[in-house]
Amino acid sequence: MNTDHEQSPDVPNYLVIEGKVHEYPFESEHSYLIVSFDESSLFDFLDFGDDEYPMNEWKPQDNYLILSVLQHTDNLSNNYKKLFAKLWKKYGILNVITIIKFLKHSEKQDEIILAHNPFITSEENKMWLVDPEELPTLPITYLQRTWNLKGYELRVVSSTTSTDDFDDYYLGRDEHVLHNLAKYMNFTINLINQTNEIGSIFGNISNGAMEYLLERQVDIIIKDVYIKYYGTNRIQFTMPAFYTRKLVILVPKAEKVHVWKVISKCFSTYFWISLLAVFITCAALWYVLRKLHMKFYFSQSNHRPISCFINAVDTWTVLITMVLPWLTRITLTSQRIFLSTCIVFSVVLMTAFQSSLLDVITHPHFHKDIDTLKQLDMSSLQILFSDLNLFDTFESSDLKNLAFKLNYVQDEWAALTQVATDKNVCLLTSDLKAQVYKRRLDQKLHLVAETPKEYFVSYMIPTGSPYASRLHNLLGRMVEAGLVRKWDQQIKREKQSTAASEDNGISMLRLGDLNLVFFLLGVGLTLSFVTFLIENIFILKQ
Repeated sequence: MNTDHEQSPDVPNYLVIEGKVHEYPFESEHSYLIVSFDESSLFDFLDFGDDEYPMNEWKPQDNYLILSVLQHTDNLSNNYKKLFAKLWKKYGILNVITIIKFLKHSEKQDEIILAHNPFITSEENKMWLVDPEELPTLPITYLQRTWNLKGYELRVVSSTTSTDDFDDYYLGRDEHVLHNLAKYMNFTINLINQTNEIGSIFGNISNGAMEYLLERQVDIIIKDVYIKYYGTNRIQFTMPAFYTRKLVILVPKAEKVHVWKVISKCFSTYFWISLLAVFITCAALWYVLRKLHMKFYFSQSNHRPISCFINAVDTWTVLITMVLPWLTRITLTSQRIFLSTCIVFSVVLMTAFQSSLLDVITHPHFHKDIDTLKQLDMSSLQILFSDLNLFDTFESSDLKNLAFKLNYVQDEWAALTQVATDKNVCLLTSDLKAQVYKRRLDQKLHLVAETPKEYFVSYMIPTGSPYASRLHNLLGRMVEAGLVRKWDQQIKREKQSTAASEDNGISMLRLGDLNLVFFLLGVGLTLSFVTFLIENIFILKQ
């Protein structure tokens, strides 16, 4: 028979543990009484499925009393050790007392009271006889047992055991959190190594780790998990949540703009028209000045008329700040003022032009990147993802088209390589991984500015875990004290310092970056050679 009773509202919401008063709300909603008339029927009752009533309503937070009415005392100790072990391992029940009444008179006593504490190290001492006068000293709630786990071994999956390079980013924070939990709850850490046979299933948090968590083969996952519905009510998350984690999309970097296009866009069409007008005006004005003052002009060709072509070449030479030694011999004030103005103009102009050329060479320019989900939808890129939990990322109606582009892959690095090289796909991942990928392949990847979703992240435990309240309390204190953020910032600084030491900020110019310079040199040499041939032809004719 199984009966339950509501928790009395008059029960105080505090605990006295080790002489100290701790404010804790009692989570127990029911107290269960289980009556059996023989051991076999009791074990048969407990062997029913977890989804059968009343076992499907049992919680570790509740209190349990087992009343057994027996005929004999044969093998009593071993049988009830197995009973307590089954209640603990299968249902996580902590606070249970067994009262055994004997129908036949016993020489020793008519009834005995048994208590059990799974956190005691010695197997022989886990169960003990309780004197009726000692009943008030027993824990009144499961919280008094989870306050001190007495070195009990907790099975943990953590980023500290991960072979994933990205989990190393939070190794410092998770390691600090785990060791502080172990210290204040007094448990021994049993890390499930991800390189062994069982741990290899933990590679993806959506199946392996969660599956073992449901089977209660893992007590807690100390690793960032998205707080969302995973298709079952048998898991829960530690509170409070640390912060949020965004889902982002990495797309191929837009094609590089050809250097000639960049140069042509350095100055507007209006500028080039204005420059041409300035050149024509200056050439015409200087031609007029030289014609009017021919007899004062000092040059070896002063007895011959100045052609428009020679005048235009001289004007262009001044405007591009080339050296003309004979300019210093000009004595006419009008030409001096004119040439001074042209030289000042040319210095400013060539400085701007040289700066633009330097920017073109040292900073590659690209076409417009994809920055919105609408632009991504209009593109032909397929969306790859390696985490099955991200399958519902585009479940909203306005993103429905993107959902049809999703393709699952097992190897995220191979998918990233395809994004960077083939440029026909994009990658859906977390913002943490995206930052690492961007540092490795900065010139080949672009992070879409608009993000499809954002989740709170926390740790994961089984629903009804007996450690839940204590974990919530300790994690809440760490968050409120700013320790979690401090550990995060500490590891970020270490990562940034390592990256800065590897990259000294000097970008070496490659031969390909100077193609324009060599091209212009070739054009100039060709023109000079052609001019040389023409000049010699004219000389020979004369």
